[in-house]
Amino acid sequence: MLIKEIIKRGFQGSVIGVFIIESLGVIMMFFSKEVVSFSKEFLISQYVAATIIGFVFGALNILFQYEKLGIFKATIIHFLVLLLVYIPCANWAGWFRSDITVIISTMVIFISIYSTIWLICYFQWKKDVEEINTKLKLRKES
Repeated sequence: MLIKEIIKRGFQGSVIGVFIIESLGVIMMFFSKEVVSFSKEFLISQYVAATIIGFVFGALNILFQYEKLGIFKATIIHFLVLLLVYIPCANWAGWFRSDITVIISTMVIFISIYSTIWLICYFQWKKDVEEINTKLKLRKES
């Protein structure tokens, strides 16, 4: 059952990842004044990188369901594995140059975006838990 859920989440993440990357590509082309053509290999690398990254993002979300792991450990494992998958895939797909300065700045951007999304999710979870506790308390009192 666990493997089935991981695969399901991975495929959902793949669809979302491909949608996001391809949408960003279309938006960038829309605002570009250059006429651009892409090779078959380039388009395939974009699709494959987005699929792999999306799959890992989606599949790893299962970590947050395990209370034994705790939110801190789950976040660290989630973050490190994502970073270890994202950087090589993004580099292979040509999303940034293979230059140490660029790689470090990409990691800083990745950390910033990850932290922002994590904080948004955390505060939403916290709000949801407070609402559930309030409803349970009201139910218990009546």
